[in-house]
Amino acid sequence: MTIDLSSGRLDKCVMQLQQATGYSFAYETSGLQAYPVKPLSFKKEKLKVILERLFEGSGYIFEERHHVILIGPAFGRQSAKRMTYQFNGVIEDKQTGEVLKGVAVSLAGERSTGTFTNQDGYFSLTSASDTLKLRLSYLSYKPVEIVLQAADAPLIRIRMDVAPSALDSVLVGDPDDVIPVSPLSRVSPPINRLFYLPRFCGDVDLISMLKITPGIQEANDGSGSLIVRGGAPDQNLLLLDNANVFNATHLFGLVSTVNVNAVEDLEIYKGAFPARYGGRISSVWDVGLKDGDPKQLHGALSLGTFASDLMLEGPIIKNKTTFMIAGRRSYHDLYVRLFTPGVKLHFQDMNVKLHHRFSEKDHLYLSGYTSRDVFNLDSDTFYAGDAYQTTGISLKTTNQAASLRWRHDYSTRVTTNLSVLYSAYKLDAGTDFNAQMPGILEPDVKYWIGLRDKVTSGVYDIGGKWDARFQLGNHHEVEAGLYYTHHSFEPYRFTEDWVLQDPFIVANPPAAKEELIRDSVSNESGLYVEDHFNISPRWKASAGLHFNRYSQNGKSYLSLQPRVNVRYELHPGWYLYGAYVKMQQNIHRLSASQTSLPIDVWIPSTDKLKPQVSHQFSLGLSGTLGSVLDFSVESYYKAINDVAELLLLRLVDSLDPKRSTSWDQEVATGKGAAYGIEFSLRKTKGNFTGWFSYALSWSNRTLPEINNGLTFPYKYDRRHNLNLVALYKLSKTLELSGVFTFQSKPRAPVPIIRTSDLSYDAELVKEYAATTEQRAYHRLDVGISWLNRYTARLHGTWNLSVLNVYNRSNAFYYFSKNNNNQLDRTVLLPVSGVLTYTFTF
Repeated sequence: MTIDLSSGRLDKCVMQLQQATGYSFAYETSGLQAYPVKPLSFKKEKLKVILERLFEGSGYIFEERHHVILIGPAFGRQSAKRMTYQFNGVIEDKQTGEVLKGVAVSLAGERSTGTFTNQDGYFSLTSASDTLKLRLSYLSYKPVEIVLQAADAPLIRIRMDVAPSALDSVLVGDPDDVIPVSPLSRVSPPINRLFYLPRFCGDVDLISMLKITPGIQEANDGSGSLIVRGGAPDQNLLLLDNANVFNATHLFGLVSTVNVNAVEDLEIYKGAFPARYGGRISSVWDVGLKDGDPKQLHGALSLGTFASDLMLEGPIIKNKTTFMIAGRRSYHDLYVRLFTPGVKLHFQDMNVKLHHRFSEKDHLYLSGYTSRDVFNLDSDTFYAGDAYQTTGISLKTTNQAASLRWRHDYSTRVTTNLSVLYSAYKLDAGTDFNAQMPGILEPDVKYWIGLRDKVTSGVYDIGGKWDARFQLGNHHEVEAGLYYTHHSFEPYRFTEDWVLQDPFIVANPPAAKEELIRDSVSNESGLYVEDHFNISPRWKASAGLHFNRYSQNGKSYLSLQPRVNVRYELHPGWYLYGAYVKMQQNIHRLSASQTSLPIDVWIPSTDKLKPQVSHQFSLGLSGTLGSVLDFSVESYYKAINDVAELLLLRLVDSLDPKRSTSWDQEVATGKGAAYGIEFSLRKTKGNFTGWFSYALSWSNRTLPEINNGLTFPYKYDRRHNLNLVALYKLSKTLELSGVFTFQSKPRAPVPIIRTSDLSYDAELVKEYAATTEQRAYHRLDVGISWLNRYTARLHGTWNLSVLNVYNRSNAFYYFSKNNNNQLDRTVLLPVSGVLTYTFTF
């Protein structure tokens, strides 16, 4: 290098070298300050030679260790090495003051030495030097390099600024960011990328990102939920500020319940689950809501042809108490009726969060969520002789979740959280059948007959949780926690009422019927501990245990669940990952349909219906190709015990007075297996960006009572799943986007009917196979976004999205046609356009 050192002090010369080279130096400032040096000039000289000249006669020596240059006195080296300094800090958004979770904090120029900010924005590092040069990296924020001295403050506050961008949907992390212990099976979708993808509901939707992630899919439009690695919808855990939300989607899988405008951070695990998670076996979605701006009021308003969305956040007491509120309401059904007469569907939801700061060490958070979905489908069938029938189907679901959390920081190295949690889900579904026909003796007089069925189901949780983080050093962190949950179930309530008006049958009408499958309660408790540590500069690992105890009506299940996750650096920028996890799920969601309208009930494990237990192995490789492509490949194998499926014959035979009312007798149980390989390739720089993902997967079930005990493909088995995403910046204010999704045609489904009962109703099997016949699923959505920047704080964005461009008829619901002799499909999402304007202030 070429450099002039003329400051006259040794410490300033070292600082100048550190800034010029980007290398990390570790030293004590106080000792170097007292030693004067003469001006020195070097031209194209090695750093080693410069340092030798600089320290000549000073009594100091240097050495390189783990890519860090250590400087200390020539005598007493051992005592100098034992002295350590602690650097503690919190990182915040410069504009809003909100803490930033997951910021990469590393020694400048070093990827393998560093840490991440925790969920409260805190980090802690130790060093043999009282001076460190740190690099801070965070998605969609400007990278920061800062020099810290241990004597500056016991707690250093650092603020990061959002990267200057117009339509910056392609901004990604710096390639030199610190890599976590293992991103294996983990998805952290950048919220800013979502804003310029085609929008189904006019507003930014999490589903838009998740459906184009390898290993995550929906079976078809209106499948009821997302499917992760061949699992069932009930095997996904959605946590909203630690509170469980039972139904993760609106409109039967088309829109996420998560309002992105209210979200601060999001992590999705498809496997390699950390020890702190439990209760589900396929995926975990951990969503953190915004705390609210402590300084000033701001927000965003979206107005569209499908839905409207408003988010506000700001201070109640400046720098002490904040709020955030966000709400959405759709009105898609107003124009869906033009394509599908008789359809009515809409949703609404609201998120609220309050944050009060008692002191730097004590914070109180209150979060709440509520949502409601409404669906109605009416159809008419006409016959000869002025006879006709009308059929109505209705479905209403409500979700509620709340959490109250107190965070206390005993020190910058020890943080605890104490939470009270509540969750509720309720389903109201019904059918309304009416027929009008001429009278038998008086053809000119019209008579009618009506049948109304109603099904209700619900589940309610209340519990508490305590967790703690202990940072034992730069390369060693321990997490531990305790929890308890009380589950209350209303599995199934069925009511039936006949309404008749005909003189020949009104005298002896069928009696109204009400059937209640007993309510149930259960209790769940557990604890966990996990250690994150560095084995060597190339090897990192996490190892933990999760213990769970579940009890219901005197029956208890104990489960010890090990979790192991390792990472090895093959080459700078290339990493090999491996993981093994065991998970247990104590509650089940049973679906009454395949691809038709979902009517699902939640039930607990009992002495007859055991919890589901999975063992999952994962192996992955990731790295960069050149400077613009990110590549990853991951394989997995998941074995599941005690999977449960609702028996179809029991459902259709519900009018039988001898029918059992014990729901754990109405399911078939057995084993499941899912395995596959997932590929992902992303282009992250330049005007043209995008990504490609492909998954080759299998998902099977083996139920001894079904299909003669032979293994068969699960109803969510999709052999091929392909996603293509493209974004192109035409200018600083204009961007085009497109998303194409393809899923191969599933194999013919096996009816969930006991083998011994197949001969009892062969026609039922035939009808079942017809109603569940599916085709390959594919769809193309395109969008264009145009940004108007009015001031530094005020800007608006127009987004025009065209969905299902070539009008593919992906089925949502099957219904009878021509007096039950023919089946037809309802398409919920034909070709349609959505125009949205979003104003941010």
